[in-house]
Amino acid sequence: MAEKKNFMLRIESDIYKALEKWSADEFRSVNGQ
Repeated sequence: MAEKKNFMLRIESDIYKALEKWSADEFRSVNGQ
């Protein structure tokens, strides 16, 4: 059970990082207009 939880947490943190990067890029492109 703990294994699965760690796996989910790792995926969530990866998604969070990707979203953070995407929103930062998005923000930059909006500012650049």
